[in-house]
Amino acid sequence: LDDAEMFGVDAPGRTFRQIYPPLRRTKVIPEPWRTNILVRGWRRLTGRSNPPKPKRALPRARWQRVGSLRRFILLLLMLAQTSVATYYMKGILPYQGWAFVDLEELAQQSLLDTVQQVLPYVIQFGILALFAILFCWVSAGFWTALMGFWELLTGRDRYRISGSSAGSEPIAADARTAIVMPICNEDGPRVFAGLRATV
Repeated sequence: LDDAEMFGVDAPGRTFRQIYPPLRRTKVIPEPWRTNILVRGWRRLTGRSNPPKPKRALPRARWQRVGSLRRFILLLLMLAQTSVATYYMKGILPYQGWAFVDLEELAQQSLLDTVQQVLPYVIQFGILALFAILFCWVSAGFWTALMGFWELLTGRDRYRISGSSAGSEPIAADARTAIVMPICNEDGPRVFAGLRATV
């Protein structure tokens, strides 16, 4: 058992049983977390390395498939609502179709006249594009709130994380507590100093 490092000796010299493997600390250097696809492509073209992909992907759990399905449904609802709203917005704007633009006339008139004739349509297209983007953002908030309200109303989500799932019995006085603090690409000493300051 000593070879397996199952027992250790504490500061007063008492023998105790190890409940976890011995700590072998290594320095973890934070790396920049690049999510921009253009930056990653540029780094690949210039020969700089991107973080390596894991050697083998873990099998997807059921909650991940359910989460992907929910996100897909959210995307469909957002795009459908945005399409309908953009269609009605287009009906309100003054320039309907390209009926006022004669392509033969555009070829025969001056550039300034052509710009004056086409510019309202370009501006209207810009207005519609901005409206669609902003409405899609509002639609995302609306459907997220509605899904959250539905979940609160029914309360039947199998993958719900809730404080009510824990028991209501008091915690034993001799219970040990672990504070789990996941950090990713951050300065470790600064994060733990902040944790110590808040505890």
